[in-house]
Amino acid sequence: MKNFFGCFGLLIVGGILGGALYLVGPRPDPAAEQAAAALKADPLAGRERAICKGLQAAVRARLKAPATAQFDSCWNDTHVAYAGGGLYTSRLWVDSQNGFGALVRSYWDAIVQAKPDETVITDLKPTPQEFLHNLPE
Repeated sequence: MKNFFGCFGLLIVGGILGGALYLVGPRPDPAAEQAAAALKADPLAGRERAICKGLQAAVRARLKAPATAQFDSCWNDTHVAYAGGGLYTSRLWVDSQNGFGALVRSYWDAIVQAKPDETVITDLKPTPQEFLHNLPE
């Protein structure tokens, strides 16, 4: 009977210590939980700049004078937007020389598919100037 109360007392002390450790232990960080949820919703969260740089390289390859290309900065957050389902949309502009040597600005629209180990540009095309001037405000 003496061993029974000794074991029972040990269990009580262990429960009290465990409860105290639980109460003073780390609490879940709401900001960290929110960031984790955003990462699940957006598999490339934080990698928009890398996507933008990849798009710039793809546009540069399609220009008549790629060495003259001057792009808008990729630090601008408006370049890449998550559209859902692993798809991203982007619009960027580039100033470069045309076939006659004149510096012209062109706008490009892109759709990027996010995969776990790579990103694939599924659509990249120049946007006609007429469309840009007739955008609703």
